[in-house]
Amino acid sequence: MENREGRHVKKILGKDEVDRLARSGGLKADDPRWELRDSGGSTVAHAAARDGLLPQGFRHWELADGRGRTVAHAAAGAGRLPAGFDSWSLADPDGWTVAHEAAGRTVLPAGFPFWNLADQDGWTVAHVAASRGTLPEGFAEWTLADSYDRTVEHVAEAAKLTALMDRRSPEARGGVTGSGPDARGKAPAAMGKVPAARGREPAARGKAQAAMGKDPAARGREPARRGRLAASAGGGETPAHLAAYERRLPPSFSDWGMKNAEGYTVAHVAATLGDLPGGFAEWGLLDAGGESVAHVALKAGTLPPGFDRWDVRDGSGRTVAHLAAELGKLPPGFDRWSICLNNGWTVAHEAACGGGLPKGFGQWELRNKTGTAVSHVAARKGRLPPGFDAWETAGRDGTTVAHDAARWGHLPPGFDRWGLKDGKGRTVFEEALERGSFPKGLSRVAMYRAVGPEGVKKMRKAGYVFR
Repeated sequence: MENREGRHVKKILGKDEVDRLARSGGLKADDPRWELRDSGGSTVAHAAARDGLLPQGFRHWELADGRGRTVAHAAAGAGRLPAGFDSWSLADPDGWTVAHEAAGRTVLPAGFPFWNLADQDGWTVAHVAASRGTLPEGFAEWTLADSYDRTVEHVAEAAKLTALMDRRSPEARGGVTGSGPDARGKAPAAMGKVPAARGREPAARGKAQAAMGKDPAARGREPARRGRLAASAGGGETPAHLAAYERRLPPSFSDWGMKNAEGYTVAHVAATLGDLPGGFAEWGLLDAGGESVAHVALKAGTLPPGFDRWDVRDGSGRTVAHLAAELGKLPPGFDRWSICLNNGWTVAHEAACGGGLPKGFGQWELRNKTGTAVSHVAARKGRLPPGFDAWETAGRDGTTVAHDAARWGHLPPGFDRWGLKDGKGRTVFEEALERGSFPKGLSRVAMYRAVGPEGVKKMRKAGYVFR
């Protein structure tokens, strides 16, 4: 393979080299180096897609890695698909489409037209969203069924309990392995997907099966108490955990940090089921996996109104607020933007990545330890609001917000600070010219006044069409 200058480029790179090239910001949308791979088959484009660093105009979404997963799958899995993306039916060898991947990560709009796209097992995009709790308000296709006649409604009813029970080891689940949800949100044995497994499911699954009508032996029974007691026969659960599963903890209960054999506390069980009492305060309790009660409750949608412990950290140091910003679950009126991780990355930085900053946000100059301001992050992601004017804000290396916006193709149509220079004396105009990232609809007359006849000539030579 050759690059633009005609120099030979080796086809296989080290993983670090691939990551470094992906993050360099030096590749245009049509650069052939996007196809360079590491030894595992992952391309530079895949690495850039996961970090949201693909340039405006990138079109090689079908480029596949060694497992057959496309660049679009990588972007969807990281929540980084661009606005206007429309190649939802791109699929890997198992028939798993980009839409499936996106549904497991974010809330697709109610009017999304591809809910019935199915993989090789008949598992539709809607089933994925139901299993992950990402179905949008207004969703109406509840009767969509997979190859085993499980409807979206069945999956949605069982998803919360199934997710809770699958936190337990195979031994605590009755010795059946491989029955938990896989990375795609499927829980084959738990939902009766594997015919041979029906009739010998761990009894702890009884409630989920009964809710879906898939376990004839469970119908008409009282599966919850009997099932969970049977599942804990090996001593995995304490009486308090069993009571929490069945929502019958006494009002006076206080030993929330009690753990079962897998290190899962009573509080984690109650948080997942939305059954913590008013005034609960032990949000920082961690399970064996390092997840706090607050983090579990956030993901389950059971944080109480008025929750204010946004600085609670999990075992990796990530706060509840950062997770909420990533998932788009910060409440209206949230104002604790300066809560930060050890590297200085604030909640505002995280929200800027996903477009979760509210209208009227004003703390654009909050910085992390490397000097990157919130406005720089928003500029790189195309998330700056209309009317933003602090284009001269510069990082430690002298790069201004305007230069970042030009580098990533996110300058707004009304931008007029073309002569603004970075720390090296390079203008925004020069940056946009090199990247080919001028916004559409610029006036030739206005640009003539801003950059002179030579600047306009260079733009025309680069193929820019003025309005």
